[in-house]
Amino acid sequence: MRAALVCSFLVACGGPSRSTLAETPTATTRRAPSLAPPASTDDKDRYQLNQQFEDMRDSQQAHREAAHQDAAPAPGAGSAAPGAAPGATPPVKRGVAEQAPDPVKPPARR
Repeated sequence: MRAALVCSFLVACGGPSRSTLAETPTATTRRAPSLAPPASTDDKDRYQLNQQFEDMRDSQQAHREAAHQDAAPAPGAGSAAPGAAPGATPPVKRGVAEQAPDPVKPPARR
């Protein structure tokens, strides 16, 4: 029994540290909400369940990223812009952005 307890403690401590996980791209970027804020009790339950699944998915992704940070960097990884996340490519610029015109309102009646 004591050996199983010691073994489980050693396995639990064998992963990446909290600071390593906190520095991963998944942990440092905010995720856009996938659901609208809850409006009723049923919506609140569904929202909290979805939030738990997204948090679990994010933590698993952070663990994968932390495991890959320990590995040697891929060749050509230094070509990204300084300050960008590792492996991230700069966005493609597609030209000048234009704002859509306001819809025409009918004249007010008096």
